[in-house]
Amino acid sequence: MKKSTLFTSLFLSMFFATVQAQTDSIFTRSEVIPCTVKEIGEQTVSYSYPGEDVINKMYKNTIAKIVFRNGRVQTFEEFKALQPVLHAGDHAKVQILTTEVETKGLIKLDPVVSKAKGATTLANTLAVQDRALRKLLIETAMIGGNALSLTQVMTTPGRAGNEFVPGQTAYSLQTGMAYTTQAPDEMAFRALIGDKTTFQVKYRYWMGRNSFDLSSSAASGEFTLRIIEPNKNNKLWVRGVFSKFKTATGDFVSLDEVALFRIVAYNDEEFTLYFQSESGVKHNIVLKIKD
Repeated sequence: MKKSTLFTSLFLSMFFATVQAQTDSIFTRSEVIPCTVKEIGEQTVSYSYPGEDVINKMYKNTIAKIVFRNGRVQTFEEFKALQPVLHAGDHAKVQILTTEVETKGLIKLDPVVSKAKGATTLANTLAVQDRALRKLLIETAMIGGNALSLTQVMTTPGRAGNEFVPGQTAYSLQTGMAYTTQAPDEMAFRALIGDKTTFQVKYRYWMGRNSFDLSSSAASGEFTLRIIEPNKNNKLWVRGVFSKFKTATGDFVSLDEVALFRIVAYNDEEFTLYFQSESGVKHNIVLKIKD
């Protein structure tokens, strides 16, 4: 029996190795695609799957490398190795995209907006601008984005006033679009959690409407999953209820009714919910998949 199993494993390994040697291989962020590369264009790579004539196209900024059947390897300057973001605490991993081409092949999430104003006319203009940008990065990470494309940056420097002209504090308005390399998928999430419906709370992140600082705290409690909604517009929603929710600072969070939450990211060990309260406070709640 053992010999038969070993022979089968060796045969399959040799078979797949032979198939791979007879095709080109495109390495993306999440998979390896056996194919025949037809053309490498200015922004895209055209390819066909083995045994098919249909031409598919993929943006070069989503391809880490191509290994051709003759062994030659080609990499692309357009590729950015974007890091996975699980929650708002990962906002330092969010990359800022500077050209529209860099957004090709990425998944669009939501627009994000930030406004910052100096406390006095002497406030440093660059500091005000950086504060507005930091909030954009936090809000991008909160909804699971790992890339931010800035669409508008309008900054007005502060100036001192006099008896004829009133003073003006530094002001910065910035808008952008949040992107991700991999949006949450209903079927993948179902496969990940199996039949489990109760999850332990691990951590909480939150940021007020007029705040520029991210608050965080270890937390405890349970989340009971009631319904997983079908994917819609690259978003995954669930209905559920929290019980015995408590943060490390001792304050209780009123989440004792069944509500709609957005799953923004997950890995093998935990997943993150996003919601916004009536007061405008935005939250990430990190839940354990494995106890």
